[in-house]
Amino acid sequence: MRLRLRIFLLLCLLFVSLLVGCGSDGEEDTLGEEDTLTVMTYNVYVGGNLEAVFGQLGVLPPDQIARAAHAIYDQVVNKAKFSLRAEAIADAIATDEPHFVGLQEMALIRTGEPDFFPGGPPNATTIVLDFREVLKAELASQGLNYSFDYEIQNADVELPMDDGGSFFKDGRLTLFDVLLVRDDVDVSNHDAWNYSVFLQPPIAPLEVKRGYVTVEASVAGRTYRVVNTHMEAAVPQIRNAQAAELMAYLVAGDAPTILLGDFNSAPDIEAGIDDHDTYLTVTGAGFVDMWKGAPGTGFTCCQDPDLTGEGSLSKRIDFVFVRNALDSGATFIDTDADDAFIVGDRPSDRVTRNDGTLLWPSDHAGVGAVLYVD
Repeated sequence: MRLRLRIFLLLCLLFVSLLVGCGSDGEEDTLGEEDTLTVMTYNVYVGGNLEAVFGQLGVLPPDQIARAAHAIYDQVVNKAKFSLRAEAIADAIATDEPHFVGLQEMALIRTGEPDFFPGGPPNATTIVLDFREVLKAELASQGLNYSFDYEIQNADVELPMDDGGSFFKDGRLTLFDVLLVRDDVDVSNHDAWNYSVFLQPPIAPLEVKRGYVTVEASVAGRTYRVVNTHMEAAVPQIRNAQAAELMAYLVAGDAPTILLGDFNSAPDIEAGIDDHDTYLTVTGAGFVDMWKGAPGTGFTCCQDPDLTGEGSLSKRIDFVFVRNALDSGATFIDTDADDAFIVGDRPSDRVTRNDGTLLWPSDHAGVGAVLYVD
């Protein structure tokens, strides 16, 4: 779809240039790169089912919590292989070289000597795996330069881990949402906030915070506001409160707003998820879902938690939303265009673990869009 549309645009440009004598007044027509903006959102997935632990904190005794925490740690670090998955994610970014990429669940995993049972402050410092550094290196290896400077730190939790044998450490997981910005984009301002309402598992002071990061940036002299977020998955009331808070923050301004992220809410409650209130809150605030006219289902969630299944995407909860400036028409994005696309959903996108097992790049597929600008 993208290729056919771009070929069509090039043919139109050629036809127009022949009619006008290729700019006889010395000026060139500029339909091309500077009149398009490419964006993408991708939940890269921490690599394990965290709810399997968080959902049992108030039920399981401490020794079983430590066993469950170690099982997740082993899955994330040793089996989900982000070092391999990052290659596929970098490949997807390299294919379209978007100006902006919203990434969710970028994990920093640390360990430390055991000093508490659930409830103590996170203090482990030995870095085991940093998704940001791994992906940055993969992008650089493909000659792509993106800034990783714009992020929001969300959940920062620590639990004891026990494999029932010789391994007994504290494991610390810190999650970030990162807004990648291509190196030829000029950023004039940025901000990051955690939502005031968030999930609190039944062992204080564990807090599953979420938030959003935003930049004001210029491409080819046009200014945009770009936002990346990841909203609560487990509790609809919390998710909806977060959506309302974000909409209140994104008041009318002088630049179009591009909203990227995993919203954990679908356009239709019959589309494999039981909540569409957050989606309606966003679209009710004037944002347009850029997948609405694109071909195919647009499903982005979710593969099996261990990433080894044959493919089970059945929901559309990751979005590229656009709202044009309400106070100024200086830059206008064509919200009727349907040049949206999915990445990471084909069997050929899978990577091979050293034991021969095929892994999906994430439990989500990514969503991108080419935006056409007047």
